[in-house]
Amino acid sequence: MIAPDAISPLARYTALVAEVPVIRLAEPDAQALGLRDGQIVQALVQSQGDSLFFDLGGRRFDIPAAWQRVAVGDPRWFRVGRQGEAFVLRPTADPSAATDAQGLNPLSGTSGTASGSLQPSLNATTGALAADPTAQLSPRMLDILSRPSGLSALAEILAPGRLESALITAGAPELARALVSARLRSDALSAESIQRAVVNGGVWGEAMLAAGRQVSQFDLKVLLRQISRVLSARSASAGSEVDDAINDIERKHIESIQQSVDGRFVFSVMLPFGDAPPALLRFERHRRNDDRGEGGYTIDLHIAPPRTGDLWMKTTVVGTRVDVTVWAARKEIATTVSAASQQLDGDLRVAGLQLRAFNVLEGVRPEMADPVEKPRSSGLDLTA
Repeated sequence: MIAPDAISPLARYTALVAEVPVIRLAEPDAQALGLRDGQIVQALVQSQGDSLFFDLGGRRFDIPAAWQRVAVGDPRWFRVGRQGEAFVLRPTADPSAATDAQGLNPLSGTSGTASGSLQPSLNATTGALAADPTAQLSPRMLDILSRPSGLSALAEILAPGRLESALITAGAPELARALVSARLRSDALSAESIQRAVVNGGVWGEAMLAAGRQVSQFDLKVLLRQISRVLSARSASAGSEVDDAINDIERKHIESIQQSVDGRFVFSVMLPFGDAPPALLRFERHRRNDDRGEGGYTIDLHIAPPRTGDLWMKTTVVGTRVDVTVWAARKEIATTVSAASQQLDGDLRVAGLQLRAFNVLEGVRPEMADPVEKPRSSGLDLTA
């Protein structure tokens, strides 16, 4: 299914990252402007003589070459992020265009919470199915229900650089750049970027549309459907691989509906990274009258960045009490994580939470709610 390319997928991904226009700021400049990680800011295009520049807070910034098609007075929006010791401004869409009536902005993720704001929309979309569970199911629905639970096809397709390389070969560099922008990076993570990735995880699109809300252009399923159309035009097998990944998302969507009963709320999403395999996140809000007595939340996370290897984390929050268990496949990483317990305790106290238990185990987590196989391939076959 996979054909080697003259330029490796990861090399092509690296080239795309370099092409994404960003504005770099030294930390003192960012502090002078009052910028913080995850913030969205607006700059205006201004001119002096024949030169154009961005004006942000009275400071001038050169316009990247890829942004030369601008006119004086044009507004542009940027998301603030950290990159090593410096700050960067990454272009993003107008956040006001995606703000819904509940105050959730899929692009900024700076207001509301993903679970609280999206659950009503999920219920709105699935209310008819819940009201009549005996309704005749379409062949498409039956096909999705017959799939095994898991996200292995999606994990394989989201390997860093894989789809980007295929899209460049297929003559769709703009779509490749959009996928680059949708990916997280392990060296520039923040609460806002993770929340944004969850909102854009592909599970909520139909619910948003049913509620009359705009779906982000970086929604994972929206991007994958566009990619499927492009790649299918060149290779039926390449398109079917992407379709299989979309089916993984939709299978999880149905599972969320099935599991979200009696006060529970459950969903699983895969978070694509640009410098590591995709991460798997599973969120569950427990019933108020469960064995814990107070409901609470459980968040399961599986990541596998190259520098740490496989890491599993299970976090349970009940009231203000937090229990954390971490499994690390490598001994030295388990030791490093164990040493971070005091810092985590301090950070949680600042947030008004109490770390009740922190356990670090060496080895593979024995139970995974959503096991994901390791990606087996490195590119798409576009030669058929």
